[in-house]
This record gives sequence, C-alpha cells and structure tokens, in this order.
Amino acid sequence: MASLLYEEGGFFHETHSGARSPLNMRDITDLIGRVFLSAIFIFEAIDTMLFFDKTREVMTEYGLTWNQDLLLFGAVFLLTMGGLMVLL
Repeated sequence: MASLLYEEGGFFHETHSGARSPLNMRDITDLIGRVFLSAIFIFEAIDTMLFFDKTREVMTEYGLTWNQDLLLFGAVFLLTMGGLMVLL
C-alpha cells in the first residue's frame, strides 16, 4: 500500500516496492487544479470590470455608498493578483 511519509527533507511518497519519491507540485492534477482555481478569480475580476455600473448599483442596494470606486478598483486588483498568485 502506498503511503505518505514526512522526513527531515519534506514529504515523500512511498510506493509498494518501497521506493521513495519527493512530492512536487509538478503533478498534472495539481497544475489543472491551480489553473481552474485561478480562472475563478480572474473571471470574477473581468466580470466586475465589464459590469462596473451594475456592480456599483448592487453595492448601493446593500448600503455600501462610501467611496465605491476605490472599493471596486481594490476588489479588481485583489482578484487579479489572487488569481495570478494561485497560478504561479
């Protein structure tokens, strides 16, 4: 049975034959997961920019009237940077 081991150098994957290999983020499933997760953040940033006026109206409905432009630009910046950080 394969198992996950932690040693001084980090986490290792032990196979049935007893061979150990270090765990890296280079696995294709990790890459696909990171791409899809970052796509969510980047899509929301683009959506906020495309529907800027509608987003401002919704903010007003919820009572967020203080400096809406600053809040929206900050949200777009953080969503974009968050998506890029997850991707990299």
